[in-house]
Amino acid sequence: MNTIRTVAKNTSALVGGEAVSRVLTFLVTLYIARSLGAESLGQYAFALAFVSLFRVFADMGLNTLTTREVAKDHKMAGKYLTNLLTIKSLLGFLTFLLVYLAVHATGKSEELSLLVYVAALWIWAESLGGLVQSVFSGFESMEYVALLNVVEKAVLFGVSFYALLSDVPHKLLWLISAYPISSLCAFFVGIILLAVRGLPVRMEVDRKFWMDVLRAGWPFALMGILGGIYLYTDRVLLSIIQGEDRVVGWYTAGAKAFWTVYAVQAFFYRALFPTASKTYSESTEDYIRMLKRTGRFIFTYTIPVATVGIVWAPKVVDFFYGHNYVPTVLVLQILLINLVIKGWTGLYGSTVLNVTGRQKDFMCAVGLGALVNVVLNILLIPLLSLNGVAVATVCAEATVGFVAYLRARKVVELSVAQYIWRPALASGAMAALWLYGRGVIWTASGFVAFLALLWLTRCVRRQDISFLSASLGLRRAA
Repeated sequence: MNTIRTVAKNTSALVGGEAVSRVLTFLVTLYIARSLGAESLGQYAFALAFVSLFRVFADMGLNTLTTREVAKDHKMAGKYLTNLLTIKSLLGFLTFLLVYLAVHATGKSEELSLLVYVAALWIWAESLGGLVQSVFSGFESMEYVALLNVVEKAVLFGVSFYALLSDVPHKLLWLISAYPISSLCAFFVGIILLAVRGLPVRMEVDRKFWMDVLRAGWPFALMGILGGIYLYTDRVLLSIIQGEDRVVGWYTAGAKAFWTVYAVQAFFYRALFPTASKTYSESTEDYIRMLKRTGRFIFTYTIPVATVGIVWAPKVVDFFYGHNYVPTVLVLQILLINLVIKGWTGLYGSTVLNVTGRQKDFMCAVGLGALVNVVLNILLIPLLSLNGVAVATVCAEATVGFVAYLRARKVVELSVAQYIWRPALASGAMAALWLYGRGVIWTASGFVAFLALLWLTRCVRRQDISFLSASLGLRRAA
């Protein structure tokens, strides 16, 4: 199977599975928002965001390391699986203790603290499940990763809606409990699949191997710590500084909508990582060709989607969340700018720096982004409330992307400006027509102008059509 076909198959499997997963998760969030209100959604979001700050301590960068090393040598899969099951069991216990001590320091209520304790069990279960998925990713068997994601989200959906639609007391506790329950179910399904594949499913202790993997994984772990600060401090700081669960709920509604849209490119890069690692080790020329195609594809997707989302955000928020979530509109519009910036960061960070063994450089970029995020959140939340959090997030991502670009160009010469202006021009024309007029005719005219400019500027080439056709399973890529 050639490189294009492999990436296309993996992306198709992940996007298909993630589409189901994201829809189910979004429906849970939507129902909480509509039935329990913004305050309950804020408490729900705080508990999950708070424990997510500690999730790296349950993993220590070992999942990413496993994917990279198993992709290079499939025979190492059993060694990583058996030893890391033991390591992660110990790390999970230590992580729970850290969460327990940390939540006490915040002074939150006993009810909210209990939600955090239950959510901490999810971090341990998710880490174990992530190990199984990392092994499948190393085998480039993304259809199994997609399957496990669907299993996890289906159980999450089932337990959550049981709690929401029944008369059980402590609905929020049930909703948080759905996370560790669903992660454990996906983990056990994954373990069974690996056993069927012939891998040893047991716990081992190889002290030398433990030292080697922890030493190799620490850059990923440190990057995970910085990434956790970067991704999850927003809701935690918003809750602590603003002091209103309702405001956290409004922000969470917009952030959830953004992450749902972002899922496509996130899983595209995840599918690309093991194949890019293998391609880089075999042929630099093929690797550069892959990077160029990736840049052209990702910006042709992100720029139009971000444009559509920004223009239609008021209608989208009103349709899904209702008129009580008007403050969410501007949050979503600001966050959608990040869709394009994250495309840039994924290209130069994950696909260049991490693949070429320069994860320390990417760690520095993420670290600087985390610092910018925390500082701007502290400065902007008192002034702009939840909109300040969104602005801080965009500025932090731009920082990460810029630093990653500076580091990556020392490795490869890759200019993506030529891949940005074409979809930007087409998207701008589409947005201008939509903002100028209303109704079906103007909407259709915007789409026609967009497609015409893509064609006239040759934004999409025959190779890209082959790539997308392979992704959709319409035909084999050339």
